[in-house]
Amino acid sequence: MNSNTGKKDVKPSDGEQMQELRKLVLGENNQVIRDVVEEEARKSVASVLTEALHDRQKSDGSVSAVLTPLVEKSVEASVVARKEQFVSYLYPLVGSLVRKSVSSFLAELIEQTNEMLESSLTYKGLRWRFEARKAGISYSQYVVQQTFVFRVEQVLLIHRETGLLLRTIVLDKTQATDGDMFSAMLTAINDFVADSFSKQHEGSEQSLDEIKTDDFTLLIKQGPKAFLVAAITGNPPANIADKLQQALENIHQIYNDELNSFDGDAVVFENTDQQLNGCLLTQQKEVEVTKKKIPWLTIIPLLISIVVLGYFITKHWQLNNVVENIQALPDEPGIVLLNVASCEDKICVDVLRDPFAEDTMSWIVGEGGSEDLIQINERAYRSLDPKLLTKRIFNLQKDFPELSYNVTESKFYGVVNVEQFTILKARLTSMPDTISVQDLLSGITISPQEVSSDLLNRFMLEKELTAITSTTLDFNINGNELSESALSVVKRLSEKTIKAANFAKNLNEKFSLVIMGTSTKGGSESYNQQLSLERAETVYWALINNGVMPEILKITGLGALDSNDAEPRAIFHVIRLQSEKIKKVQN
Repeated sequence: MNSNTGKKDVKPSDGEQMQELRKLVLGENNQVIRDVVEEEARKSVASVLTEALHDRQKSDGSVSAVLTPLVEKSVEASVVARKEQFVSYLYPLVGSLVRKSVSSFLAELIEQTNEMLESSLTYKGLRWRFEARKAGISYSQYVVQQTFVFRVEQVLLIHRETGLLLRTIVLDKTQATDGDMFSAMLTAINDFVADSFSKQHEGSEQSLDEIKTDDFTLLIKQGPKAFLVAAITGNPPANIADKLQQALENIHQIYNDELNSFDGDAVVFENTDQQLNGCLLTQQKEVEVTKKKIPWLTIIPLLISIVVLGYFITKHWQLNNVVENIQALPDEPGIVLLNVASCEDKICVDVLRDPFAEDTMSWIVGEGGSEDLIQINERAYRSLDPKLLTKRIFNLQKDFPELSYNVTESKFYGVVNVEQFTILKARLTSMPDTISVQDLLSGITISPQEVSSDLLNRFMLEKELTAITSTTLDFNINGNELSESALSVVKRLSEKTIKAANFAKNLNEKFSLVIMGTSTKGGSESYNQQLSLERAETVYWALINNGVMPEILKITGLGALDSNDAEPRAIFHVIRLQSEKIKKVQN
């Protein structure tokens, strides 16, 4: 004991002495060593950093898996913060990059389009479409099944304890499924299996490794904190499970702390795309190089359609060509072309034709038309074209065999009696053509003959009929009423018609007076036709009101005439029935 204090001395133990000694040498909390290590740490790490990263990358590839998402985020942040500088850096390269990208895209698009057309317009393509519809899946999905040995469509990373989806990668964005719903269902199925079946060993549970359906296979790889699920179409090989296992181990190794402290926020696992993308594997079927089959099933209907279409186009072109040729025909004396149009498979031609004009079909066919394609609708009229005069005179000369006609001198020669001379003169005078009757008859010699009553009646009849046929009645444009002057002309015409009817009766002859209305070309064809007919009817009733017998009157509408005389009017034509013909009709 210490005599001074009256207390017993306590000797420190060996452990306490070593602790005191450590503090004296190393400092409080090993501060001396820490200062030395921190002082040399930068140099030490710098000298081995490159080799260490190389060795670790070579060992398990985890360096690139860790650095890739970090570098991507760093570049993204730098671009966002310094947009203008990056634009100036990249501007010289953008043009060539865009051109190359567009060219590559167009080439790929054309190639895919050709392949799509090739496969769609063949028997195999049609069969695949039918089988895809029968199976209840899309055509593109069925094509994938037929052209790939296997293809990983989607990979999901799911937290083992909570069953929440951490990350999912899809090969075809258009075919993506709801990853959260999928992971929840898969976790529920896995828990059901684990709870429903007996444990194989103490402390271990059964779990699903694979789920097969008709359309796809779900390959599941379990890990301590998470598991990977790969949705695969086709028949996956055995080594694909090793690929999934390796990716899952890398994720556990790199994201061990995040998996242990997972609280429901999956943002920290966005950088796992590097590992998950490596699981999107595909293997295409080997295509046998065979001679391409000709798609006759498509070509034959197409050829038939082309032939039918070509026939109708050719027929239409032929009809239009004929129409144009007929419209371009040169004018023919005595023929007035009213309308030309295609009707069904023929050409309908509407014309007015003088009885002494050339045959209409001969006129058209002679200029290059086709008789099989032409249908003619012809109406008669009296043409004023002087080119028809010779034909009319030769036709008239047939009734007077005693006479001959000299075309060069335009004269009749021969001897006739007074009655024949009178008849010939009256008929020449009644012609609508502009001729000199006196010059035509100057070469005829009249034989002496007593004038009989019949001859006198004949002479007076011809005189009255000539006066009738030379009469015209004018109308106002778009009108069908008779003016005061026209009514006086109608009155004189009625008197001449009644006298002519009496002379014809004395000679036991009959005639009909045809009233022909005309119009100008101002309106439509149907309107002009109707208006011309109404004008003829107006004259018809005016003549009857003045005492003309209605049984000798006939009416018709000529529409618009193709002549220089553009005034609307009514003209008259006499149709005669000789006494011999009347007797035959009566007998």
